[in-house]
Amino acid sequence: MASRSLVLRGGLSTLLALLSTATWAQPASDEDPRAPEDAVPAEEPQPPFIPAGHVPGEGFRLKSEDGAYLLRVALQAALKADLNWTQEGTLLQSSFGVLRPSLRGNVVRPWMRYWLSLELSRDSPYVLDAFVEVQPWEALGLRYGQQGTPVSRHEDFGPQQLFFPEHAAVANFFWSGRDQGLTLFGGTPQGRVDYYLGVYGGSPLLEPVNLPDDYLVEARATVSPLGPVNASELPFTPEGGPLPPRISFTVQGYFGRVQTDAENFNPSNSILNPAVPTTVATRVGTLSFDLWWQLGRIIVFGEFYWRALKPVGVADPFSTYGAWGQVLVNVYRNRLGAGVRMNWLDPHADITGDRTLELEAQVAWFIQAPELMLKLRYGWLDQGTPDTPLPTGVQLPFSPGTSGVTTLQLNLFL
Repeated sequence: MASRSLVLRGGLSTLLALLSTATWAQPASDEDPRAPEDAVPAEEPQPPFIPAGHVPGEGFRLKSEDGAYLLRVALQAALKADLNWTQEGTLLQSSFGVLRPSLRGNVVRPWMRYWLSLELSRDSPYVLDAFVEVQPWEALGLRYGQQGTPVSRHEDFGPQQLFFPEHAAVANFFWSGRDQGLTLFGGTPQGRVDYYLGVYGGSPLLEPVNLPDDYLVEARATVSPLGPVNASELPFTPEGGPLPPRISFTVQGYFGRVQTDAENFNPSNSILNPAVPTTVATRVGTLSFDLWWQLGRIIVFGEFYWRALKPVGVADPFSTYGAWGQVLVNVYRNRLGAGVRMNWLDPHADITGDRTLELEAQVAWFIQAPELMLKLRYGWLDQGTPDTPLPTGVQLPFSPGTSGVTTLQLNLFL
């Protein structure tokens, strides 16, 4: 595998080529021939332009009047208290689940965008996302830099877009995490189809260069025949209305030779999240499907995964399966919501007794969603004990036995 610097130079060349052909291109006018003066309807008064400050739906930002330049200052924070119980005893801990300041916006054209975010909830702060993207046409965009890989769309949601305190445990287990590389993406104007295709380094996030032979290739395609689904897992539209009837499904997957560490993934302090991945080089291939259905006050969403792994030099190839699903309900006037979620995982298909089962139930108070929410979740986990010893280099995702957690979390989004 070429060095990460070589991959970066290649991606930058592609960006420059796309910019040189599209930056100054002006779209053809779609206006009809002008009718006589007395046939032109009077324009409705427009709200005053606000160059700086807080704007509903946009947050705190600086923006030029023509929209060519935008700077958005944001903060994603989740202050949580967990009461964990295991066979060894109970533990009460409070912490930040996430603490992410970010800068994003566009330059020169609204479709030339940038994003920079930091993670401050760990012992040592680090860059979480740092990328630029251009999308002169809705059907084709290009993103280059450090970013979340596209499998799965559940992992695409930020903390303020999730219903539960954390992402689903099975989705975290199979997600390939954040990485550095290049992503092609786009969709149809009606939002009925979208796609992602990317190539990434496959190495630990904080490595200064790509490790030899590491690489990762991913693809995702989503079809929504009735139109795009909701932009978050909150069971109402961004405007606060009931959800229109929608159904959507995804086919996705990836393959490569990867080494990852904790920084590649979303941080969490809950016992309901998988063990920290090791940095053993692994050849991996993954295939996944998801289904989203929404109507009125309800969202049903879930995924199925199959993955084949070969830890290089330490274990024989094996397969693992997993699935998760959740049902979310807007109980009372966009103020009170309730949901249940189940995760099921077979960590090693050739070993019996190692099944993982997790059940969660939650009520949520949407104080001013998505800016301010309070969540109360109870989760129960049962990690089976294998009937035979695990092969070298293979580990269970959780500690064997039953455990539980009660979480009170306050989400803040500015």
